Amino acid sequence: MNEEKENKITLYPSNWLYNAGVVGLLRVLGNAAYNVNSCLKISGEVQLDNFDKLVNKLETLEVAKDQQTIEKFQLEIFSIGV
Repeated sequence: MNEEKENKITLYPSNWLYNAGVVGLLRVLGNAAYNVNSCLKISGEVQLDNFDKLVNKLETLEVAKDQQTIEKFQLEIFSIGV
């Protein structure tokens, strides 16, 4: 019994606080070069397909950002001779 799990999340419009959180999520995805327009539906829903892959990509970007921050900090330390 090998069922393929559907890997998508659908966010439905709700109250202003929930909607603000969805807008924040979409901004993060947009900054990560995700095509946000493709997940917006006319009914107001937001459908995120392949969510596991999306989360992995965001985690990879965050790790890379952290590594760049560490390298920048190390360069600053070495340049001032600490």
